[in-house]
Amino acid sequence: MKKLVLTFIFMLNLAFANLVKDGDEAYKNYDFDLAKALWQKACEDKDYIGCAKLGFLYDKGKGVKRDEQKARELYEKSCDNGSALGCSNLGAQYEKEEEYEKAALFYAKACDDGLAQACYFLGYLYESTKKDELKAFELYTKACERGYAAICFKLAELYREGDDYLIKQDSKKVIRYYDLACKGNIAESCNRLGELYEHGTHDISKDQKMANEYYEKACEINLYECKKEAL
Repeated sequence: MKKLVLTFIFMLNLAFANLVKDGDEAYKNYDFDLAKALWQKACEDKDYIGCAKLGFLYDKGKGVKRDEQKARELYEKSCDNGSALGCSNLGAQYEKEEEYEKAALFYAKACDDGLAQACYFLGYLYESTKKDELKAFELYTKACERGYAAICFKLAELYREGDDYLIKQDSKKVIRYYDLACKGNIAESCNRLGELYEHGTHDISKDQKMANEYYEKACEINLYECKKEAL
């Protein structure tokens, strides 16, 4: 009887939960059984992001027996019903199998639907398999503009150094992309901005107040990235 009551309470809680978000929290806490239950319920309730995340558990064998075919079926269900994450995960499966054309197809669909990481993955395919650096750079830029902070930092570094082929030095873009990366909690990028404002390099006027604000932001993100000026 007690077990039935607890089961009822659990199912009642599921009915009022944000299933995907709560599953994310469970996953972060290494509670894969709970994550599975939440994402499976979400998938059954036609929240197709939940299907993609459930597929990931099967893909990686976390909390379940690894089953790549089951994962693919869930990714396909998710992608077919409009989830960019499902399409991106499906692309990753095909990339792992070295079916690069299929991988590119699904990454492109996810990228077009607004998933920043898929734009990055597609860019990497163009750079590594098609040797098309220009197209890759366009996709990396799109990934950054859509919120993939780590690639924003990479773009800032590229515009800071420049090269003889693809990128010319551009101080405005250096600031823009470092700032986007900093806002995306890339502490090293905040420090880079602090250094630029402290020393007045790359056509940037010295501004110690601004420098300290960026140093403090870096410190807030990661204590090990603290600069003495922020202390």
